[in-house]
Amino acid sequence: MILDNEIKEKLEQCDEIFPAIGIECVEAFAGVKGRVVEPWVILERLPGNNPHNIMLGTGNNLYQAILAISFKSDADMGLIASSCFEELIDAWGEFANTYCGMLMDKSEFTGNFGYLTQSIPQYSSGDVFYSKAWAFCGTIVTTDDHEINIGFAIRKLLV
Repeated sequence: MILDNEIKEKLEQCDEIFPAIGIECVEAFAGVKGRVVEPWVILERLPGNNPHNIMLGTGNNLYQAILAISFKSDADMGLIASSCFEELIDAWGEFANTYCGMLMDKSEFTGNFGYLTQSIPQYSSGDVFYSKAWAFCGTIVTTDDHEINIGFAIRKLLV
């Protein structure tokens, strides 16, 4: 599949909002400060090599996209307090919902891609193979060194 470079250029126009939303969501959900240590990058495919993954599909009549939240360890995923694993998955699913909602509030994004309707968040353990699509990815590191990997991939609707 050949990727549309127009989408890559549109993602580049949104480079500041993706990590900023991540930092704001981490603070709201976990009550800790987050920061960007490594610059976020645009890739041809979301990486899928973490043991815990929360995925949220989105789309409209022109684009399909996926938000991926992933964790390298149980401790990183456990940043949000919960009484059981299912509750933890639900909490990170709400994190994903909130992240996407905040993204839809940014004119830099909606001016390029329009408003995307969200699906229900899904959890997957182990490696995930994502379809080829331009993706903006990075990590939010908390003050206590937990890492939350966030990636957003988008491509033109393939129907």
